[in-house]
Amino acid sequence: PKGRPAEGCGVTAMSRRGPVATATRDGQTKSVSAVCTHLGGIVAWNDGDGCWDCPLHGSRFDHDGTLLHAPATKDLGPR
Repeated sequence: PKGRPAEGCGVTAMSRRGPVATATRDGQTKSVSAVCTHLGGIVAWNDGDGCWDCPLHGSRFDHDGTLLHAPATKDLGPR
């Protein structure tokens, strides 16, 4: 994605290698794959909770891609 998301925000964008999820928290911007490791849904930023949510089955990931809630069993991959 072009630019850096504002503090506490996240965006998804397409790159040559596929969908990328980028979020900024505590002044640090992290980019990870936007493809859920459960069944391949594209995660979306949850402004209220400050995390990535998969719309297919509810998996949740921290801003840096760390798994927070199943059914996924792996963190989001590197971008």
